[in-house]
Amino acid sequence: MSEFIYFDQDQKCIGDIFVPKSDQPLPGLLIAHTWKGKSQFEIDKASALSNQGIVTLAIDIYGNGVLGNSAEENAAMMEPFVKDRNIFRNRLNAALNALKELAEVDKNKIAIMGYCFGGMAALELARSGKNIQGAISIHGLLDQGNEVWISEHNDPKRKLKFTLEMIKVKKRIIGVNTHRANRIVEHALKNKLIKEFNAIKNIKAEFKYSDDTRFDFLCDKKILEVKNTTLIREHDIAEFPDALT
Repeated sequence: MSEFIYFDQDQKCIGDIFVPKSDQPLPGLLIAHTWKGKSQFEIDKASALSNQGIVTLAIDIYGNGVLGNSAEENAAMMEPFVKDRNIFRNRLNAALNALKELAEVDKNKIAIMGYCFGGMAALELARSGKNIQGAISIHGLLDQGNEVWISEHNDPKRKLKFTLEMIKVKKRIIGVNTHRANRIVEHALKNKLIKEFNAIKNIKAEFKYSDDTRFDFLCDKKILEVKNTTLIREHDIAEFPDALT
């Protein structure tokens, strides 16, 4: 491990980087911290993941390596980035660009992951349209004020009583619970709410195509596969982040 200094304009940021030995450029991974700031937790994660042959950088979003000492301090440090996403993106881009400049890093194989506030950072960098290969948001924060749909459960075996189903972002409704997508489509098919499938007479869910292949629906002789798209970067095209295509 070594200290890694980079700048967002005049703001000094102090990260921690792990560079495995290799004769070839390696994939890179940004690790974004919780609302407390870059701590030993993120550094330990960076250390462990570097053992997989990845150049890992525990980034410093707040700058100067600042750590909060209370919930009030954490909230105060996080607030400017939550309120102004341009400031947030600029700080994340500074870390991304600094990692890309390293000869040890494959510039076309960089991803980001983060926890809580860092999970929001991962989502924000993905939304910005930057050339990254993945964004992992672990318990990522949602924006305040967005309308959400939840379902209530009374199962005593569940840890939580409610499930987050969907969230409205601007004018779009985004499916969060991936298990819900097929049920929504099945309801739409049976009630002829999708005009392209209004002529369909027979609908079979979980159609077995072969011993090891199933499709979501067989509509007469047409196979229909449902994907829960959660990413829109440009041109109003919905994308499926889990697929290479």
